[in-house]
Amino acid sequence: MQKWTSKEYLQSKLHNDVTVTVTPNGLADAILDDKFVLPHELKMPIGDVLDRITNSEKHDDDAVFYVQSQNNNMGIDADFSVLFQDIPQDIPFMTEALGRSPDAVNLWIGNSRAVTSCHKDHYENMYVVLAGSKTFTLIPPTEAWCLSGTPVIRKSETYTSLRLSSIESIFPVAKYQPSNLQFDGLTQWSIVDVEPSQNTPWIPVNVIDPGSKYPWFSEYCRPHTVMLHAGDMLYLPSLWFHHVQQTSEPLDGFSAAIAINYWYDMSFDVKHAYFLFVKDLESKLHQDTNM
Repeated sequence: MQKWTSKEYLQSKLHNDVTVTVTPNGLADAILDDKFVLPHELKMPIGDVLDRITNSEKHDDDAVFYVQSQNNNMGIDADFSVLFQDIPQDIPFMTEALGRSPDAVNLWIGNSRAVTSCHKDHYENMYVVLAGSKTFTLIPPTEAWCLSGTPVIRKSETYTSLRLSSIESIFPVAKYQPSNLQFDGLTQWSIVDVEPSQNTPWIPVNVIDPGSKYPWFSEYCRPHTVMLHAGDMLYLPSLWFHHVQQTSEPLDGFSAAIAINYWYDMSFDVKHAYFLFVKDLESKLHQDTNM
């Protein structure tokens, strides 16, 4: 894995274009203007990707490039499959403990302007930093009630009920659209709805700067902050909410933060049942508060 810190090595291995996401602000898969906004996505030679990641760190007007596809991008026939031979195919003690192999292994390459907004995954996650650093803000499922949401009114012929989906609110899905593919200070960005129209649940609160709109989070939530450096590995349990920031490191021919993660499918057992129980209690708590 040490070889991945060399631009020359990566170019020698990755002959085909790779998928990279592009945003004007580093906020991909995040809430903006009351919409869940997806990044612009394109394929480029790896050398160009690394140059863009390096340069956009220095220029705030430039677009932010991030290798962040979460589709097993190191799997068979995927963009980075040729690099899979350089790393362990699994985390042995995790495979033994769970009794299964990873569902996906993903490569992440980005800079400090790229941020991952707060969310949860239905996977047991082993996250390994290879270069730079990653800062995780972690919130256990038991504090999900701190993540405010929006009320949902359900009507029938006989009754009207109020249920608060206070963990995740529902947002229309949109995507960033650039005016050109130069991705410099002259590029204009717009947010357009996807076609056909879609909605998705997401965490509305910015856990780093929640503001006055989310008083329960500000007053009661006690997030855990963990910083990982090169060589560190984090076990991120399924259903834990997490927000991720990163810092680049000067490498051989480029600067970036590099990480891989192993996703193991979670068991929908007593832990999941407990999470649903907590979620239901939390909904009732919000309902009683708003009556």
